[in-house]
Parts: sequence; C-alpha cells; structure tokens
Amino acid sequence: MKPSVLFFLLLFIAMITSSCENEIPPLPDNLVDFEASELGFPGEMASKTINVQFARAADADCHIRIRLTAIDIDPAQALNITPQPENGIIRIPVVAGQTSGVISLTRREGVFLSGNERIEFTIEGTGGSLIIGERRNLRVLFSSIVSAGTTMTLQGGTGGASAVNSVFVNFRSNTQTQVARRSWDLGFWTGSDFRVILNYSTAAGAVALNKFDLNQVNAADTVGMNITVGPGNVNGMSLIDNVEGDLDRTIIGNVSAIDAENRVFIINRGTGGGIEARPWMKIRVLRSGNGYTLQYARITETTFRTIHIPKDPAYNFVFVNFDTGIVKVEPRRTNWDIKWTGGVGMVLSDGRELAHYFADQVLINHRSGVTAAQVMTANVSWEAFNESHLAGLTMSSGRNIIGVNWRSVRAPIGVFTDRFFVIRDAFGNVYKLRFLNFHSNDGGIRGFPNIEYQLVRRAG
Repeated sequence: MKPSVLFFLLLFIAMITSSCENEIPPLPDNLVDFEASELGFPGEMASKTINVQFARAADADCHIRIRLTAIDIDPAQALNITPQPENGIIRIPVVAGQTSGVISLTRREGVFLSGNERIEFTIEGTGGSLIIGERRNLRVLFSSIVSAGTTMTLQGGTGGASAVNSVFVNFRSNTQTQVARRSWDLGFWTGSDFRVILNYSTAAGAVALNKFDLNQVNAADTVGMNITVGPGNVNGMSLIDNVEGDLDRTIIGNVSAIDAENRVFIINRGTGGGIEARPWMKIRVLRSGNGYTLQYARITETTFRTIHIPKDPAYNFVFVNFDTGIVKVEPRRTNWDIKWTGGVGMVLSDGRELAHYFADQVLINHRSGVTAAQVMTANVSWEAFNESHLAGLTMSSGRNIIGVNWRSVRAPIGVFTDRFFVIRDAFGNVYKLRFLNFHSNDGGIRGFPNIEYQLVRRAG
C-alpha cells in the first residue's frame, strides 16, 4: 500500500472514530435533592430518616453540606442527629457508588414537644460531580401532615433484581422506611386471632411434623425433605403462606389454646432474591395469655430457646428473627400505604401453580384498610385525573392489586406508561401514584425505582 493511501486511510478511520465519540451524549447532571419538601414527625414516631437522593450513583468520594435551622426547638436538647451538626452544618460523607445520603433524627426521652416546632434543612454544597437540584430545601414539622404529593426514589438497596431491602412508603407524611428482607423470620399477628406468617420476602417455607415436642425432633426427621421454594419444586405452593396474604391460609395455621395441639414445624428461612442459605430451624408456637410463646432451635440442637411475644395493637405484626429475637420491621399499622419488595408469588406452568420469587412487587397495606385501583391512560390521563373521576373507580383491598403490574421485565423492559394507580389510605386520603422508572432501559436503577404521587382528595 502506498504511503499516501495509508495516510488517508488512517485519517479516515480517525475521523470516523472521532465522529462516533462525539455522538455519545454526555451523562445528565447528577442532581442531589431531598425526597420531599416537607416531612411530618408526629409524637408517636421515635425516629425519622431523611433521605437525600441522587439521580445516579456518585462517581467519587465527597461530602454534602446541609445547613440546619431550628424554629421553636433546641435540636441538641430534643434530638440525636446523625451525622451530628457542627455550628449548624451537617456534613454527609458520600462514597463512590453511593446512591443516596441519610440524616437520622431520634427523639430524646423525656422531651415534650407541642407540635409547633420545625427544623429546616438546606443543601448548600456538594462535591465530586454532584449538583444541587431544585428540591434543595426541606421542612420537618413535629406534627402530622397530609402531603400534597412528591417524587421519591425508593431505597431498595444493592443487589439489582435481588435488592436487599423492602421499602414501606407513607404518602401522607412523605416518608419511606427501608428494612432488610432477611431481617425477620416470623411475623406474629396482633389481632384477635393467633396467626403466624413466614417471611415471604425471602421465600421461606415450612413443613408440619406429626410431633409436638421440639426435643423429639432431629436431623432424621428431615431426611428426604424438600423445603426449597421455587419453580424447581413442584410442591412449593404447599410450603408457603397464601400469596394474597389470607391469614386463614397460613402454613402454621391457627395457634391453638390447647398446647398439646400445636405441632412442631421445620422451617427453611429462604434463599429468594439472593439470600444466602441458612440452617433449617425447628419451631413450635404456643399461646401465652394475649401473646405467643415461641420455642425454636436448629435441627441438630438438643435444647431449644424460648421467647415471649406480646401483641402490640399499634402494629399489624410483631416480628422475630431467630438470631436476634424481636425486631422492628413494619412501621405502625396506619403509618404506611404501600410496600415495595421482592417476594414469593405464584406462576402458572403447564397448568400447575408453582411458587416463584418475583422482584419489584408492590403490596398495599390491606390489613389497615388501604385500597387501590388501576387506571388506564386510554380512559383518563395522569394529568387530567382528579376527584371527579373517583366515583367511577372500583377500589380493591387485594394485597397484590398493584403487584408487578406496573413494570415489564421482558422487552421492552421498563415501567408501563399506559397506567397509573389510585390509593386510598387508612384515613381516607386519596392519592394517584405512578412509577417513573426502575431499570437502566427506562432511565432508572434496578433496586431504586422512582415514583410520583399526588393528593387527589383529602379525607374529611
């Protein structure tokens, strides 16, 4: 090849490469915002988490600088604040790859607040490529509020389709609460009945034995037993609680007032959504006054531990972790509306119902009176929907009314833009809710879906 021809060939390749590079659009600004402009912190709440959300993961270690201004309250006397303010400034450390920052407020014991107090936060500075967004100001009121709505990034945590957290959302107060899916094993119903649920968010399963004494159960009782919940086990549906949350159809069933009638169960704590396998447990649940007594041990252990679980009517369930005892999972029963989570559900295969783990489920708080309906944009647009359209809706109390009906994991992957949902909370406030993104294909991050909700009708 002649030198002149080689020169022009290389020049042409360079021009093409440069042109292709120029066609790659730059990433949009990585905006930093509060998840809402106003949050309520009523007296029944002991703590409050404030999320500072990023448009995407931070590309470098840095800090966010936030100014704190208190009105009618001395924060140092009334609260424990983390990170601790210094001269009215909170510095939130950010590590590369982080998708949000957090400020924690915890009430100090013995401090009375009238409800007129408030704290105002202002994002004043950022580092790295983080840019201050439009929602740089947040007002925290020490009373209940009824939010007019906001956008919010749900903090499902790392893991993508196997995100580690369940996220509870309260529209009325613009709050979300994140809890690790593996943080609990059993939930004890606080209503008049005595019911116990398995951890559906880890795809836990259980089998009843025809034995009534934990000390009589050992590894020999599990020979040939399959308690793996998933499509590979055609008997998986017989190992789990009802997927609609019907307490009359739980594996453990009603706890009898007669101790001798309460069986021993073998429990696989579940590996759904990337949870690592843990030793199987043997358990027995008894009534204890207006509460429960749980006996539990590993299969190979010759002694068992006992824990008393009192009912607390402020919550739907009292939760227990086999490793740590009673743990807090759900917010108070009227302080959440929806839960975003992964969990076990049902799939049809060759006419058979099989248990299957689904990511990105959205469940409503049906036990506290929350109801919901799906609205198709072909009938009325998100923008146009208002109070006048409520009369034509049929609200459902089904736990899975939203379920996975808001997103597609098959091409084209992304949220469904042809629908949104209407939620009536436990107090009668009505909100419309839509999902903005959840996957890289629709501009989101798996495990950190973005939602928007707006108040349609205020209760009363």
